[in-house]
Amino acid sequence: MVASGALSVTVLPAAGREEEIRQLFIDTFEMGSLLRFRPACFDEFVQLNLGWFLQNPHASVVAVDDAGTIAGYALVCGNPRSLDRWVAREMRRFCLVLFVRIVTLRFDRRSAGFYLRRTLDMIEICTARLRANTVSIPQVHMNIDRSFRSGRVGLALLSSVDTICLGLGQTSWTGEINAVAGSRERALARLIGKIVDRRRNRTFSWLSGEPVVRLTVIRTIPNPLELVSG
Repeated sequence: MVASGALSVTVLPAAGREEEIRQLFIDTFEMGSLLRFRPACFDEFVQLNLGWFLQNPHASVVAVDDAGTIAGYALVCGNPRSLDRWVAREMRRFCLVLFVRIVTLRFDRRSAGFYLRRTLDMIEICTARLRANTVSIPQVHMNIDRSFRSGRVGLALLSSVDTICLGLGQTSWTGEINAVAGSRERALARLIGKIVDRRRNRTFSWLSGEPVVRLTVIRTIPNPLELVSG
């Protein structure tokens, strides 16, 4: 546990905190806010995004705790191939659920728009990772409660993710960051690492009504010895 003022960063076992992490994922899904509508099969969609991380020994869950409340979390995948196999299997199940909803006329137009754009976004994410040759390094997903987006929570999570990846014998990791077009890009590059792909996020642009870009980043973890000597 690493103290940071009133905050403490704790490497949490998934058991016992899954619902809090799921709820934060849901509450902040639309660029830090709750979705304006609930797509069909959204519980299954949340499981598709979080299930592997919350159930697999190859995953590490890091959370910033403030007085017993999770202010932010990071999910670290140390075995991308295991994640890919799990997602492929669960995606088949998810598609079957969607198909049943469609043929029984329980699938509305907004849900169709949401899942179509999300599918296109995921194809582009996979393509970007292949182009950047990041398919074998740890993959990281971070999320922070908008009430705690002052920078301290993000920095605490960043430090903890670096430590986890170094413990896995890795010196870099990759992830995606969404930002309103034209904002934060230079600051993010200075803080996190190299931006290797920049694409329009179809889903969030559609939901928010303003252009949102998805930045694929690769972070090279600073050498702790260099930081001390510097």
